[in-house]
Amino acid sequence: MRLFPDLDSLARERGAAKKWLRTCQAIDHLPALRPAVAYSVGDSLTYWKDSTQRLLAAWGVGDGLVASRRYLNVLHAVDADLTVQVVPVAVAPVRTPYDDLTDREVHEPAESLRTVTVPAGGIGVVDVSEAFRLLPGSGDAAIIRVTVEEASFPNK
Repeated sequence: MRLFPDLDSLARERGAAKKWLRTCQAIDHLPALRPAVAYSVGDSLTYWKDSTQRLLAAWGVGDGLVASRRYLNVLHAVDADLTVQVVPVAVAPVRTPYDDLTDREVHEPAESLRTVTVPAGGIGVVDVSEAFRLLPGSGDAAIIRVTVEEASFPNK
């Protein structure tokens, strides 16, 4: 997982690419969003915010770790530190095979499981080579799913 301490650092490092500019804009708009409602920019970027507890319950994988192939999972700790566990998919046993409709594959924890803290206001980008799970926390968080394609968003 690649950590960015704040939105400015994400914008500086990746903001030249349109998908990351849109990601920064989505994070900027989070205060105006209703919790538990999904928003999107086409189907190249989807996002929602809620309490960490409700996001964890909505993700619905129990103690499994989620990997995606078509979207990067971008985690934003809105107002409190966000604790995330991450494991390389290459070493984590598959619990639920990949589903093309949900772009999810659920993995079991493995020995190389590591715990990462995304600081309040920070962003964590989960690579497609990783599976992750949120751990219970006290603040709000956002999950932003960003296409892995490098091209810009057509017609946006």
